[in-house]
Amino acid sequence: MKFMTIGSRTINTGSLLMAAAAMVLGGALALGAGAAPQGSGPQIATVDLAQITQHLDAEVAMHQKFTTELKALQAQIKAKRKELRSIDEPLNPDSTISFKVGSEEYNAQRKKLLKASVSLQVFQQYHQLRLREQQRMDGEQTYRQINEAIAEYANAHHISLVLAADAPHYNFEKGSQLIAEVATRKVLFAAGSLDITNNIIRLMNREYQKKHGQ
Repeated sequence: MKFMTIGSRTINTGSLLMAAAAMVLGGALALGAGAAPQGSGPQIATVDLAQITQHLDAEVAMHQKFTTELKALQAQIKAKRKELRSIDEPLNPDSTISFKVGSEEYNAQRKKLLKASVSLQVFQQYHQLRLREQQRMDGEQTYRQINEAIAEYANAHHISLVLAADAPHYNFEKGSQLIAEVATRKVLFAAGSLDITNNIIRLMNREYQKKHGQ
């Protein structure tokens, strides 16, 4: 036990420190109580982002659009490949319409085949990149809209913290994979009463239906 003398008074420094700590703790609790949000809603909530994206009307519409574009692209590629085979036919020595090797017709047909082959490759690469970039932009837009909807809902219901939750995975070949899974998961457990996933889905779907007149 340590003592210090101030003037003619002897003071227990241990008691001083305890009193100071109590004052700080009391002030922190008072500040926390004063900063607590008002209302009946929970202060903390969780959302399952994967579940949200699976049930959004906007995501369903974008998926259908992407599927339609992909089928159209595949049909175009199929037609171009068929055309390529027809160009290649006269260059096949076993074909009934084959050109003589080294002739002007043969050389011209080879150039035509090369040009068509390059054109097909460029066509495929361009549209594959275009669709991939479109998917990336759509995903970015969806994630931004989810964040905005969560913020809107949280503010309206006095929720001060929203955490991303997901279903755990247990089947791993290596222990390091399990460690990585635990380390990257944002919420290891949350009571079901804190889950606002369905509320966010309903909110976002209502907004989408308003904009698209559904």
